[in-house]
Amino acid sequence: MNKKELTINVSSKTKLSQKSVEEFLKAFIETVEETVVGGESVKIIDFGTFEKASVKGRKGKINGKEWSTEDSFKVKFKIGKLFRSKISNK
Repeated sequence: MNKKELTINVSSKTKLSQKSVEEFLKAFIETVEETVVGGESVKIIDFGTFEKASVKGRKGKINGKEWSTEDSFKVKFKIGKLFRSKISNK
């Protein structure tokens, strides 16, 4: 499902206009991004947690050539219990 399909689906479930849902999704995404970039996590009970995680740089050698990557960050999503149980069909 892409963003447009998500907007249509949420709009039909909530009876809100697609424009209102689109504005909400934009604000939600921006808020999650700003919060995680700032080093805090976003916890949505029963759904999951978005958090910033560090990735250690690596070094290696392939065919005599050395390579390395720098330390970086990624966004980690830890699934909530209720969402996990729905996925597991429990």
